[in-house]
Amino acid sequence: GNSSDTTLPVTVNKNTGSASIDVSSQGSLPSGGTVITVPLIPNVNTYSVGIPIPHLSTGDRQGTLTLNTDNGSVTVPSNMLAGVDGISGSKAQVSIGQGDKDTLPADVKSAIGDRPLVQLTLSIDGKQTKWSNPDAPVTASIPYTPTAEELKNPESIVIWYIDGSGNAVSVPNGRYNPATGTVT
Repeated sequence: GNSSDTTLPVTVNKNTGSASIDVSSQGSLPSGGTVITVPLIPNVNTYSVGIPIPHLSTGDRQGTLTLNTDNGSVTVPSNMLAGVDGISGSKAQVSIGQGDKDTLPADVKSAIGDRPLVQLTLSIDGKQTKWSNPDAPVTASIPYTPTAEELKNPESIVIWYIDGSGNAVSVPNGRYNPATGTVT
């Protein structure tokens, strides 16, 4: 609608294969939302966006921030951290990257097979942090090309959440969207 484009610097760390963007200078999240699209960067497998804690601690959902990458996209609401115990600091960092299947239990690794594994993390002032807020769901969309067998029953294509202990749990509202070629 009445949006404008802004170019933000991207910091690339070749040693870790990561790229990060900081939106601290951009003010609060607008009511409609902000979308950051990062172009494909060779040898980078994790993308992060740094956001001031107050921008993610509004009392109600006032806006969203979406980070689009070649790994997929993640959308966080402005109330993501509101009312969450133990969250203190100045900057949150939301990351989306390729997961390491080698760290998973053998049965989960086998079940995933050659399907994509994406790791989403939240860090507060550089420290990875657990987070749960049922009033502020985060949305992740992952590019996916179904097999011919999966296309016969696309409603059976699901997302699994793998917790820190390696337990896999089906995400009940995960769906494949053939128009976008993503599982969300």
